[in-house]
Amino acid sequence: MSVSGIVLFAAPKCRDARLAGWECLGWDRQAWADVHITGCALFVVLGAAHVFYNRRVLWGYVYSKRRKDINLWKELLVGMALTGVVLVGTFRGWPPMSMLTRWRQEWKYQYSTPAPQGRDGGASRNRSGFGRENHDTGATRDRDNASRRLPGP
Repeated sequence: MSVSGIVLFAAPKCRDARLAGWECLGWDRQAWADVHITGCALFVVLGAAHVFYNRRVLWGYVYSKRRKDINLWKELLVGMALTGVVLVGTFRGWPPMSMLTRWRQEWKYQYSTPAPQGRDGGASRNRSGFGRENHDTGATRDRDNASRRLPGP
């Protein structure tokens, strides 16, 4: 999962990968995604089986720590606080968390081909050219999503 995750992190967008014929070690982006998803599913299943088959040992460990009055509340709170800072920092774009996503975008979009412009002449694209719309209007997004919707019953 680590190798496929790193490859997918560095891989260009799906459309660009297909158009450019992008491959890594002989596999295209979709093959790497398939390996990654299968590996993740296998990891979850085997992890759940491991916890299930070793539940007595795990509960014994928890009970022995409780009997010895060893509480790791400080460590738990520090871990939760660090996790919260990383999550909030990632969503808000705080450095250094934003640097990783910026590097990823720069790497992925080096293979990008210009997207076809819509009726607005590309006004919905931001200055960086990454194809994101401005936050002023959702008209382009709504128009694009309307064409992708499946017919309902």
